[in-house]
Amino acid sequence: MRLSDMVRDAVTTLEAAGVSNAHYDARLIAAGALGVTREDLFRNPEYLFSPDAVQVFNENIRRRANREPVSRIFGQREFRSLEFIVDPNVLDPRPDSEIVVETAIDLAQRATGSVKVLDIGTGSGCLLLSILDTLPDAHGVGVDIDAAAIQNAITNARRLGLFERSKFIQSVWTESVNEKYDIIVSNPPYIRTQDIKKLAPEVAVYDPFCALDGGPDGLSGYREIACRISPLIFNASFIVVEIGIHQQETVTHIFNKASFKLREVRQDLGGIARCLVFSER
Repeated sequence: MRLSDMVRDAVTTLEAAGVSNAHYDARLIAAGALGVTREDLFRNPEYLFSPDAVQVFNENIRRRANREPVSRIFGQREFRSLEFIVDPNVLDPRPDSEIVVETAIDLAQRATGSVKVLDIGTGSGCLLLSILDTLPDAHGVGVDIDAAAIQNAITNARRLGLFERSKFIQSVWTESVNEKYDIIVSNPPYIRTQDIKKLAPEVAVYDPFCALDGGPDGLSGYREIACRISPLIFNASFIVVEIGIHQQETVTHIFNKASFKLREVRQDLGGIARCLVFSER
């Protein structure tokens, strides 16, 4: 069967299932079934599918029509031009989170000497490892409550050649952390518990519940972080956190109560306040 026919039928199926970007996803899935890149498909738009490739393609289109993200189907996600393994135990990295990485890198580059970074709730390790990939002299630690998530992050560190400069620890928040860090980053759960079921199935069904659940008001994680990190920072350290829509004021209040001062607000690509930077007063 020809690529154009396969993709056309798949787009119809995906659009009927409510999948946004159906054409883009169909071509990604086609590339995976054929064992080529998406760019290869543009160079040769009339690829022929073998029977085996047809079977793989149809199965993966069925999974996508059930609203399983393409990243879950393939088990990996690109984040800041790095490929991360994402298993069912970790949050699927989002482009919005790249602003946390960019902010941490900017802060680190203002410092003298190498920096130590702590990533609270590391999941796949995408924040910490992306920072270390850009800063060759930096070292870091990622903590997560989930042992399976820690193994996922370790796998990514090995694949990306960053294992020697990173360490991953299973910990309830920072209970098992006893060093000081120049920069602390975190993308904590910030969805209100009652709102999770209203999210798109790609998130509500396929992301781990504990990686989404920020408690009744979506702010539980920020309270935990704010009350725990004072022993883990130097006088000139920075705390960089991702926030949800309309959370800037309330998250700032939480950190202010814990004697931290808001230093900077960064917006995501959509112009939404997505990243806050704090330091000690």
